[in-house]
Amino acid sequence: MKPINFSKYTQILRGQQMDDLPALTTNYEGYGPAIISCWHLSFCEWLKLLFNRRVYLTVVGTHHPPVLLTTDPDEIGVAQAETLWRKQDEEFLLEIESRIL
Repeated sequence: MKPINFSKYTQILRGQQMDDLPALTTNYEGYGPAIISCWHLSFCEWLKLLFNRRVYLTVVGTHHPPVLLTTDPDEIGVAQAETLWRKQDEEFLLEIESRIL
């Protein structure tokens, strides 16, 4: 699998010996801060998934944080993040407007 750009990413995470990871930093309602990324399967990976219906997740470290794997962008709160970003943009514009006036 390869990390890919998606319409709502807000930053690129970089690390040694790994691909750039486009990510959306958001506040996941009811859980707190979250980072969302999008991954693309190769044709071979897609076939494996189609037939064995398994995905393996590796988290480096000694603690396993809560995670969510899904194929539905609405399930990960992208719509919630869009609302949050719109609200932050509006607040920012109001702050700039009040400083100018």
